[in-house]
Amino acid sequence: MRSNEERVAAVKARIAEKENQKKRRLGYLMTVSSMAACIALIIVLSGFIPDIIKKVPMEGMQKYTAAASIFGSGAESGYILIALIAFVLGISVTIFCSRMRHYIDRNNHAQGEQEEKND
Repeated sequence: MRSNEERVAAVKARIAEKENQKKRRLGYLMTVSSMAACIALIIVLSGFIPDIIKKVPMEGMQKYTAAASIFGSGAESGYILIALIAFVLGISVTIFCSRMRHYIDRNNHAQGEQEEKND
């Protein structure tokens, strides 16, 4: 049979585990929602940027069309801009996820040390 102190320690361990699970779920939810927001932003921008780029006057750039003739029509620069934005968003999501993982690992490590002190 367990003593009262053992029971209290077991209850504290279960509470700590439930809090850990809640923090992990929150971390996963934040990661998934940020990735979904980035994908939505890419989709929205891919719909609007080519039209905006087509409306930009190209008068001052006519003499430079031979330097990069594949980008001379104007619509392609919108797609290049979308690709650059997608690349930057990809890097941002990667950095965010790695920092989130580091934060979660650090919290788990700190809680493990705290539990060891309590025992």
